[in-house]
Amino acid sequence: YTSNLKAVYEHDAIQRIIAANSLSSPNDLLTQADTYGTPDLKNYASRSFTYYTSDENTASINTPWPV
Repeated sequence: YTSNLKAVYEHDAIQRIIAANSLSSPNDLLTQADTYGTPDLKNYASRSFTYYTSDENTASINTPWPV
């Protein structure tokens, strides 16, 4: 299973990205890397997600839940 959701962009951010990079459509953004444009496309995201393909060591992370 793979997911394509990497980030969430607000409408105004999409408009700023299009204007700053002379794009013709929001669909043009779907094929760009996170580092596309100046500033990077990822900097416009209101939320972003990281997917891991293997287990990460979380022993050093403090949480409110008991171990």
